[in-house]
Parts: sequence; structure tokens; C-alpha cells
Amino acid sequence: MAKRFRFRLETLRRIRQQARDRQQRTLADALRNVESAGLRLATVTQQVEDASAHTRDDRQQGSLDVASIRTTQLYRGWLEQRLTLERTALARTTAELDTHRAKLGEATKNLKVLENLRDRQWRRHRVEVARQEQAEYDEIGAQQYARKPAENLQELQA
Repeated sequence: MAKRFRFRLETLRRIRQQARDRQQRTLADALRNVESAGLRLATVTQQVEDASAHTRDDRQQGSLDVASIRTTQLYRGWLEQRLTLERTALARTTAELDTHRAKLGEATKNLKVLENLRDRQWRRHRVEVARQEQAEYDEIGAQQYARKPAENLQELQA
């Protein structure tokens, strides 16, 4: 019976696989953060457009309420600041996403190296087992061949 295949670096392979899985989860979180930042940016952009449309509508109607104009200007200023902050947040989260993608690629590469080594060792093991089995079959065949003339000789003598 041939000995069982044992990959000596299996523990390291499992550790690297766990590291890759952690990176995948981290990348998914970063992707959700980017999507969230994009939605917040879109919301603020829509609010700026709504404020501009409101101001335009007031001007077309001919109502020139100074307090209303001032309030709208302050609100638009606040929205512009928020828009800048959201753009910065989106850029930051996108950069983090790129970093996590690179880390996932590295973790995947490290795991793939061990998996390729394991596959190569498995193929070598299978070749060695096949060679040993063939040697055993050859030995059995040789023993049967050696016994055959003795059996024939015993039959002739009887």
C-alpha cells in the first residue's frame, strides 16, 4: 500500500487562504464605503442643483426678498463646503479601495504559489505511487512466472 500524500506546508497554505479571505472581506467593506460616499456626493450635488433652481425661480418671479436671498446664499455656501468634503471623502475611500485591491492581489498571489507547489508535489507523489505499484506488479508477475515451471514440472512427475 502506497503512503498517503501529505503536503508539509498545508498549515501555511490555510493561513494564507485565511489572509486572502480577510482581504476579500476588507475589499468588500471598502467597496461599500466608496458606494456610500458616491451616494452622499450625489445627494449633495442634487441639493446644490435644487438650491440653484430655487434661486432661479425666485428671480424669474420677480420676488426680491433680501432675507430669502441671503438665506439661500448661506445655504448654498454650506452645501458647497459639504460638496468639497464629500468629494474629498470619495477620493480617500477610492484610494483605500485601490490599496485593498492591491493587498488582495498580493494575498491571492501568495496563496497561488503554495497551491501550485502543492499541485506539483501531488503530481510527483502520484508518479511515485504509480512507479511503486508497477514495481510490485512486476515482482508478483516475476514470482508467478518463476513458480509456473516448477508447477509444470510437478504435474509432469505426477
